[in-house]
Amino acid sequence: MAECMGLHRDGSAYGLSPLETQVRRLVWHQLCFLDIRTCEAQGPKPAIRREDYDTKMPLNCEEDELAPQTLVRPAPAETYTTILLSIMRFEFNEMMRNIWTDRRKLEMRKTTLTAMLSRVENFRKRMLEKYNRLLDDRVPIQKYSKLVMQLLIFRLHVMVLHPYHSNTANPLPDKLSGLLVTSGVLIIEIAIRLESNPMFRDWAWYLGAYQQYQIALLLATEIYYRPTHREAERIWPCLDWVFQLDPNVPREQKILQILTEIMSKTNLYMGLRKMVFTGVTNGEALWSLPRSNNGPGSPENSSDGGSVVGQSQRHGSIAGPAAPLPMVNVMEGLDWD
Repeated sequence: MAECMGLHRDGSAYGLSPLETQVRRLVWHQLCFLDIRTCEAQGPKPAIRREDYDTKMPLNCEEDELAPQTLVRPAPAETYTTILLSIMRFEFNEMMRNIWTDRRKLEMRKTTLTAMLSRVENFRKRMLEKYNRLLDDRVPIQKYSKLVMQLLIFRLHVMVLHPYHSNTANPLPDKLSGLLVTSGVLIIEIAIRLESNPMFRDWAWYLGAYQQYQIALLLATEIYYRPTHREAERIWPCLDWVFQLDPNVPREQKILQILTEIMSKTNLYMGLRKMVFTGVTNGEALWSLPRSNNGPGSPENSSDGGSVVGQSQRHGSIAGPAAPLPMVNVMEGLDWD
């Protein structure tokens, strides 16, 4: 619908007024944000591709600088404005979209993990240089904005490295594993500050958009397998906060409580999807569809319900089931230097 309205094209190309152009930019980039949030919650790749739109970032200016009769676009403000936090969030959103694209390139051996991390580091430096000078820690909303920016920076590290955390055949090097865990700890520590500091209570309603349970699950898994982890004294307060655990309960009991609850809810979810647990490989759970009691020719056991009893389905000139796709180990041969 947004594309039908032309929101994916910048309003300046249509000769629209500065006010209408600004509103269109805000709406489009908020939709881009929701697209990424859907990916994080449900798993599919982004539906919006970067090459499909040219809508620019909103202008950093106060709302009262734009009116229906405004004909000349105001110069971008070099101070904090009420829209600056949204602009910062939109920029991080675009970087997350780039990481989604780079993940696919990594699988196809068209980039390296080192190159992805270097890109994140360059982005981090650029964001700090661009926005830190506009943020005053003495002003609550500006302090809040700075913390959100830091949290989103650490989320980029996790977004790049998290897919390789549970690969037991080719584990992450200690340096990258440490970066992943430390970034996860910092994400939750910042989220705790945002949630618990009375200074930020006016924006508490929005905190769910920043903190994710995946980070807490990563830390819980890490501390389960490595109870003496060097970050253990920071990880446990994070887990206590997220899962609302009693700090006085023995840690061994708490970690089993967390993992048992996760397994129970996962089994329930997979049961609703009619999936069954079949085992573990490379540290990851395997799930499959349950066997049907119907015969081999029944519609339930057919991919399209059109097979004949006793005969194999044919697709083109190849009879029988399709050959499995080859497994690609994206960790093999990665450039870590």
